[in-house]
Amino acid sequence: MDLNADFTQVLDDLTTQSHDIAKYIMSGSTDARSWMIPTNATDFDPTDIENLGEAFNRDDLNSEYADQLKGSDTDCNMGNIMADNAQLAYMMMWERSFRERHKTDVRMRMHLAGRRKAHGDDQHGIHIGCVKDYVQSFIDNADSK
Repeated sequence: MDLNADFTQVLDDLTTQSHDIAKYIMSGSTDARSWMIPTNATDFDPTDIENLGEAFNRDDLNSEYADQLKGSDTDCNMGNIMADNAQLAYMMMWERSFRERHKTDVRMRMHLAGRRKAHGDDQHGIHIGCVKDYVQSFIDNADSK
């Protein structure tokens, strides 16, 4: 098994773009900084929210990972499963950080309002209701054994 080509490209892009942004910041430039756009993205429009995910497509790696989990891949072993999982996790993190870094002020405020509404709902809120129920289920199961 080799590293996934898309994963390798993500790391190469991140290295180059981070270097360029650091150089820009240290130069004291007042020009707009560059977007951290994946080099494999063609006709990329960061304001096209509906199709933004295509620039971060992980379909091939997802398929490989699923085959590994089913045991249908000839290279199926725990090390390869863990490698695919780590690559997928990193690429998902990269997409989330891109979306977070480049979202508009209006979009950011709307997401914030939605999160706060969900967190403040004591019956169904993410932190209040779900996490409490989740942890309580461990306690209940431990007590029943």
